[in-house]
Amino acid sequence: MAVVLGGEAEAADIYIPGDWVVDTDLEYSGDTVIVRGNVAIKDGGSLTLRNSTLLIDSRRNDAFALVVESTGNMYAYDSVISNRYTDESYHRYFFNVYNDTVFVNTDISRLYGWRDRHGGLRLYYGTHFIKGCNIFSSSTYGIFAATHVTMLETHIYSTSWTRFQLATQDRLYDIEWRIENCTFTGNVNDPYSYGIATNDGFDTHYRRYINITNCNFAGLSYGVYSDPDWNP
Repeated sequence: MAVVLGGEAEAADIYIPGDWVVDTDLEYSGDTVIVRGNVAIKDGGSLTLRNSTLLIDSRRNDAFALVVESTGNMYAYDSVISNRYTDESYHRYFFNVYNDTVFVNTDISRLYGWRDRHGGLRLYYGTHFIKGCNIFSSSTYGIFAATHVTMLETHIYSTSWTRFQLATQDRLYDIEWRIENCTFTGNVNDPYSYGIATNDGFDTHYRRYINITNCNFAGLSYGVYSDPDWNP
């Protein structure tokens, strides 16, 4: 077993048998990291993946979470973020984000969520840049965003709920989304299959700006659906 506490990690396979706190700048290149527990990136720490795989070993009754806290950051390039096992429906994890992230040419999958615990890649705060990614195999949303997102050349598919859900009711500031050259694929037999959906019933003078350019919507009941109370 190799656990790297700081600097650049070079081990080919790293298994962490419990909760993992990243509170320093940590970078992996060409590695596979398996975590049998929760991951918290915080206290000034950052986790950077380059051509690497991060697997959360979440099994029955676990529902582990990968969390980028308000004092941490995460960056992934040409990498994979998923669950270690994928055979059962419960082989999933939560992915909660409260600060800035960058994902480029990265596959993100096996995301958890149910009922009032909406899942997917949950971007609550911070500013996020996503380019050339595949986001798929989510039991609820693909992305749930309540903050600024720039997303380019990304494919979201195989999700049970909306591919990209914007929900900003309690955000007392202007928010902007830029979505370009992306593909949203759904199940044509699902009458509530949305590519991008908005929801904000909060009566405020703060603005929500969304720019959708040259995107492809396939197999969806609605490509873009705006809640009647939402005023873009």
